[in-house]
Amino acid sequence: MANRITSKLDALNRQLRELEAERRSVQAKLGKVAAIANAWGAWIPRHLAAELDLNARKAAEVYSGVNPAVYADWEGRAWDSWEPDASRLTSRIELGELSYLRAGRLVEGKGALAALRVADAARGFSCPAMVPFIGKGQAVVILHNKATETAALALLQSMLLRVYAALPHHSHFTLLDPVGLGQAFPMQGRLPRKTEVRSDPSEALSRVVENIRSIRASVLGYTEGFHLLPEETLSTQPFEFVFVAGFPRGYATRAVEMLLNVGMSGPAAGRYPFIMMDEDQAWPHGTSIDLLEHRHVIDLTKPHERFEGFRFEPDEPPSPSVQLGLFEAASRATSKRTFHTFEQHGDLSRDAWWTANATNGVRATIGRGDQDIEVFFGVDDAGVPCVHGMMAGMPGSGKSNLYHIILLELATRYAPDELQLYLIDGKKGTEFQFYKDLPHAGVVSLRTSPEMVCGLLDELIREMGRRNGLFLDRGVSSYQAFRESGESLPRIVLLWDEYQEVFEDEKLQQPASEMVKRLAQQGRSAGIHMLLGSQSFGASGMLYQAEIFNNTHMRVAMKLAAATAQTLTEFGPQGRRAIQAFGDAPGHVLVNDRAGADEGNRTGRVFLLDDGQPARRVAELAEKEGEWGGAVSQKVVLDGSGQPPLSTNWALTEVSRQQRCLGGGELEELARRPASMGGLGCASWSASQRPIGLCLGQEYAVWKHAMLVFRRRIGQHAIVVGADASARQGMVAAMMVSAAILHAPTELSIVVVDQMTPGSDGGQILEQTLELLRCARGTGVTRVCDPDAAAETIVSLHAENREREATSTQDVERPTTLLVLVEGERVPMLRRTGGRPSGSPHPAANALESLMGAGAEAGTHLLVVSSGLRSVGQIVDVRRELAYFNHRVALQMSEDDSYAFVGSRAASQLQRGGARPVSALYVDAEAGGKGVKLRPYDASSIRGFLEQHANLS
Repeated sequence: MANRITSKLDALNRQLRELEAERRSVQAKLGKVAAIANAWGAWIPRHLAAELDLNARKAAEVYSGVNPAVYADWEGRAWDSWEPDASRLTSRIELGELSYLRAGRLVEGKGALAALRVADAARGFSCPAMVPFIGKGQAVVILHNKATETAALALLQSMLLRVYAALPHHSHFTLLDPVGLGQAFPMQGRLPRKTEVRSDPSEALSRVVENIRSIRASVLGYTEGFHLLPEETLSTQPFEFVFVAGFPRGYATRAVEMLLNVGMSGPAAGRYPFIMMDEDQAWPHGTSIDLLEHRHVIDLTKPHERFEGFRFEPDEPPSPSVQLGLFEAASRATSKRTFHTFEQHGDLSRDAWWTANATNGVRATIGRGDQDIEVFFGVDDAGVPCVHGMMAGMPGSGKSNLYHIILLELATRYAPDELQLYLIDGKKGTEFQFYKDLPHAGVVSLRTSPEMVCGLLDELIREMGRRNGLFLDRGVSSYQAFRESGESLPRIVLLWDEYQEVFEDEKLQQPASEMVKRLAQQGRSAGIHMLLGSQSFGASGMLYQAEIFNNTHMRVAMKLAAATAQTLTEFGPQGRRAIQAFGDAPGHVLVNDRAGADEGNRTGRVFLLDDGQPARRVAELAEKEGEWGGAVSQKVVLDGSGQPPLSTNWALTEVSRQQRCLGGGELEELARRPASMGGLGCASWSASQRPIGLCLGQEYAVWKHAMLVFRRRIGQHAIVVGADASARQGMVAAMMVSAAILHAPTELSIVVVDQMTPGSDGGQILEQTLELLRCARGTGVTRVCDPDAAAETIVSLHAENREREATSTQDVERPTTLLVLVEGERVPMLRRTGGRPSGSPHPAANALESLMGAGAEAGTHLLVVSSGLRSVGQIVDVRRELAYFNHRVALQMSEDDSYAFVGSRAASQLQRGGARPVSALYVDAEAGGKGVKLRPYDASSIRGFLEQHANLS
């Protein structure tokens, strides 16, 4: 038993010794491993950190060799000597240099990799953070919330500057900031090509969408993307970048839909949007960011989110000094390659102003190609005539810039006694608003309606006839011969923008076409030239186009739609190809003064004007006029969007300034004098008829102001009808003011029965006018508002009139009385059946009826003013007694009333073009009933006119 126990203990001891030996062996091995680990543990961090630093230095070297605009930090030294990349654009695209654009940087975080770094551990590693750019087909969206709005705007500004720096010669910017009104883009003033939108962005976006359609249809062809077009196309066709601030606040549904359209289809056509989007703002119903499938989002709402251990830091715009250097460098490079400015043109030195002679013609240098490019009217040195011209260019082609160049060149070269300008803007145009003070401007017409255009053309034809009369008296047959005989007479150049609009009115197609044809055929001999501008050559609805174009030797073409350029008949094949090569770059121009023949083609770039140059040069020329001392023609400024002020009536203004009343002979001379010479233009005026003139407003003509004239015979009364109370009462006030100015207080008294609602706009106009007439003119004015007193006044006037009828000397000794009934139907006693219980007329009604029949012969004229023909019918039997009112003035009314009142539907069509300006129709039934369309005077101008020209009699 004991032996067995001993044997087991021995076996256990052996096992323990073996385990101990194994433990010592393992421990020895672990010691060796620990020693190896300790050795490697000190080497690995040093080795990896060195490798990371080497890679960082290699990355920095790579970035240093790339265009700074695309990759570099704004504050780096790369900008110290930066110049725009002048290499071929297609090469840069093919190499992928423009495939991405920097938005910020990715900075190494504090993770495991950072812990291994030894050198520069505090700074950490960073690299540019890029977004898709040219050729990637994506819109860039900067998503932000209220907390990150400032950072988002700074990033948007930074990216705009980077885009410009990357493509200074090939970029056009559309800047949308409807809420901030442009504050989001402080650098916009230095961008050479831009469209700035401060309010409704719909119009600008609509233009971009239309441009995308045009590029897809006529430029891309089978090319898969705009960036893949050949160099010769890209050199003249800029990319467009739409930068959007504050989205979607301030953007209507239509604008949002168009912006989404640009984001989806724009990149393929070279139109790239950059959108700063507030995630807290609701989108218009039916729209969503999800509809913008191809987008790259920079999400600033999660500032702590990391990208594989890196933190995103968005860029901010550079310091002002860096920005200034960027723009200066880009502008230097741009001007060397493509642009010549207006100020750089040597012929415009101040010493040469107003020294050119217009005897043989006038000319303007508008740009530069292989040589200077000119437009001219007259006869060139070889004796070849160039009488008229047509100019066409689609929106964005630089047509507006060219207009200004032509005008400023001509006005700087030629003195006002050598050149006179007629400037006509289309219905919506304000291109020529800068030239209101230009000494050469005979007529400046803004927002010109088709009727006004016809009036202007008619005036030019009258001037042509006047000049031909001068030539006949001198014994010569042309303008050139007249000038060579020693006489002074300026050439006239009509510059007419959007001329096609007048031919869109079917009623005006025939007369307008005939006048244009006549000017085209006969203008040369009278020294009158036309330059007609539009978005295309020719005009639908214009008659006699062959006769007109045969005399239109000069054709000026800018960028046109490809389909239009291919089918032009105004140029030869070389000219058509040259126009098609323009692309969308603004400023390219082809001028041909040989009726389109290829040998007359000259191409180049129009001089570039800065935004304030027209106004500055006009101010300088106006200053020179004061120093010059020569004769300057009277200037007419027309604005088709509103009512003319009373001061535009030169005759009234001149009489009111004379501080005395005109005698009968003087007034007759003034009345018969043509309106263009400062008269009233009433050839039938005769002092023996004791006429009383009342001005109504400005006709749709240059000089003529509509006027009705009361004479002492049957039918010499007037009715004014119209629902527009302000226009109606303003017209009546102007009628009384003009009568008081033209006629001495001893010749005229005014009695007004005023039944307008107290405090109404029209009532205030009338009341103020009458008070001013008493004080400023000394005119005898009586205003009666009480109905009973009104009835008594009319009965009294009737009795006085009966006395006049019995007096043989009435026409010589008695003054004229103007009885004005303003809404007289409100006087119960004047109504035909409302004055007595029996229903028989009141004595006042009978007195009024008697005045209608016999009052005018004795010098009492009625002026009935009411809101409608039905109201007039309560005191005037329209069927029986309307014949006593030869003078009828109508504002817009129904067709039935128009036929009843003026014998046609003309008064129902007065506002066909819109509510403004308010138009009126004057018909003199005694003179044949032909209506004269006019614009009543601006009611608000009457008080100022009287106060300015107050002269107590």
